[in-house]
Amino acid sequence: MREFPLRNWNIEGITYGIFKISSFNEFLSQKKIPMKAKFIFLTLLPAIISFTTSAQTTIPVGASQTYTTIETAYASGIPSTITGAYIIELQSDYNPASEVYPITLAAKSGASAANYIKITPAAGQSFTITSIGANHIFYLNGADWVNIDGIGKNLTISANNTGAYAAVYFDADATNNTVQNCILQGRSASATAGVVWFATGTSTGNDNNTISSCDITDITSQPYNAIYCNATTSATSADNISISSCSISNFWYAGGASNGILVAGYGSGGTTKTPRKPCKYRAFAF
Repeated sequence: MREFPLRNWNIEGITYGIFKISSFNEFLSQKKIPMKAKFIFLTLLPAIISFTTSAQTTIPVGASQTYTTIETAYASGIPSTITGAYIIELQSDYNPASEVYPITLAAKSGASAANYIKITPAAGQSFTITSIGANHIFYLNGADWVNIDGIGKNLTISANNTGAYAAVYFDADATNNTVQNCILQGRSASATAGVVWFATGTSTGNDNNTISSCDITDITSQPYNAIYCNATTSATSADNISISSCSISNFWYAGGASNGILVAGYGSGGTTKTPRKPCKYRAFAF
């Protein structure tokens, strides 16, 4: 049974409130709805049904599923040109050890605010995606409109290597992506890397990306930088980056500078919220 909301329609200057109908008989019997409104609604009904049912496709990932890894689900389960939203949902039998790192997310034609791709644990599930190898964990290689959502910090992304590797690496003009509700860990002993790393772009830059409600911290040893942003030209800088509602902690370099957020080279239009409770252990929250 489908509910069709009729929300604040204005018919001949009269605004009608919210009606929820679960059958055509109920709809036709509503005395509060004039006949003209009923006629208009029934005329538009095919378009309304099309709009409400074309929204998203869920791709389960796990040992018992068609796709056992995030990368294969992204590369093969989602077409190269998308016309709707996709959710890559990590099931209880998903094994992060089956991934080949980095998990590369390439560009998909047609990606937009409506045609997004979300990567998230299934309800009640929690995962740590980690590697000690010389790799980034998530490599957004020109990907647009990807949302990595840990839902209540139920996704930990951990780059457990002291080389120049990130938990999440943005590259090749990756734009309009969001990482939220995750625990992001790293231990890169490099002044030109970070747990989250916005690299120089290809032509326009890795713009309009958001890190929200994440814990950005260390694993076994401290990274020099928590968030690192670099670009070689103004055109390829990462512009309009938003860091909000995040906790940043345990970044340290005894031999030189260490940074919660380091913008090296070019960058413009970024936003952060005022840090709360800075302390001597280099921990603060936005």
